Amino acid sequence: MSAAQRGIFYRHFDLPVQFPVIGLLRPAWESEHQESFRLHFHNCLEIGLMLEGEATYYLRDQVVALKAPCLTMAPPNAPHMTNSLPGKVCTWKWLYVDPIRLLPGMAPAKSAEMGVYQYQMRGRDCVILPEKEPEVFALVQLIVDVMEKMEPDWQGIARELFHALFLMLLSRHPLTETRGSVSAYEGVLAPAISYIQEAYMQDLTVPELAERCHLSEAHFRRIFKDVYGWPPLDYIHTIRIERACKLLFDGTLSVSEIAEAVGYRTPSTFTRQFHHFYGLSPSQWRQKMESEENTAISQYMRAQPPQSQGYYPEEYLQRMEKEARRKES
Repeated sequence: MSAAQRGIFYRHFDLPVQFPVIGLLRPAWESEHQESFRLHFHNCLEIGLMLEGEATYYLRDQVVALKAPCLTMAPPNAPHMTNSLPGKVCTWKWLYVDPIRLLPGMAPAKSAEMGVYQYQMRGRDCVILPEKEPEVFALVQLIVDVMEKMEPDWQGIARELFHALFLMLLSRHPLTETRGSVSAYEGVLAPAISYIQEAYMQDLTVPELAERCHLSEAHFRRIFKDVYGWPPLDYIHTIRIERACKLLFDGTLSVSEIAEAVGYRTPSTFTRQFHHFYGLSPSQWRQKMESEENTAISQYMRAQPPQSQGYYPEEYLQRMEKEARRKES
C-alpha cells in the first residue's frame, strides 16, 4: 500500500440498545482522494452505499477497485478504508449495525451463521454490484429510505428489512471457505479485542490479554502487531483517545474529567498521549472542532447517540452521582 500509515485505528459506535443501528445518511457524505491515510475498524458491521465516484477499497490485506453505484461491507474488527481516486469526489451513505443484537429472534442456526459470515467476508465478497445482485442492492436502498423518512413504526420496518437482507446475504455466501492467516489470527485475538473494548479504562496488561487468548506473551505481541499494526498497549491508547474525542466534542466535561473517564490516572499522561496521536493538546483539539466549519466531523460526531454508561467505569459513575447530589444540596 503506497499511503503512509502509522497504524490501524479504532472507531467506536455506541449503538442504541433497542435499535442497534446508526445511519450516517443525510446529507450524503462526500470524500476526496487522500495521499496519506490509515486503515481503521469498527465494533460493528459497516455497510456503505456508494452513490457517485470511483475509489479503491482496502480490506485487510486485499485491494478492490470500486465504481458507483455499489455497496461495500466491512465486518466487525476488520481493518479497512475507502479512498477516492485522484480527481474524483465520491458520495456515500453509511449504516453501522450489530446483526445479532438487532435480530434477537433470528433462528439460532441462522444467528450463528451470521456471526461466521461477518468474519469470513473479504475482498470481492465485500463489494456488491447492483447489476449482479439487484435484490441485495435494492434492500439496502430501501433500508436507507425508511431510516431517512422516519415515518410511523420505521424502526420495526427497518428491522424486518435488515432481517431479509441478512438472510439474503447468507444465502449467497458459502460458509465453507478456508480463511486466510490474517483472518484466522483475528479470531484468535477476538477475546482480547472484546475485553479491551469493554474494559479499556482499566489498567490492562499484556500478559492478562495474552492469557485470555491462550497464547504466550511473546506470540500474542507478535501476531497482534501483524494484524492491527500496533503493539497491544498502543492499541489500547487508540481506543482511549477515540472515546476521548467524542467526550471532548460533547463539551460537557473538563479535560481532567475526560482523562479519568477514559482510563488515564493523570491529565498530563492523557495530554501526552493525545498529542502523540493528533499533534494537539485535548484543549486545542476541542477549540479546533468548535471554531472550524468541519461538516464531516460534526456530522459524524452528532450522528452518534449520547454516550452510554459504557464510556465510564462504574466507580467513576458513582463519583459523578455523588458530586451531582453534593452540588444540588
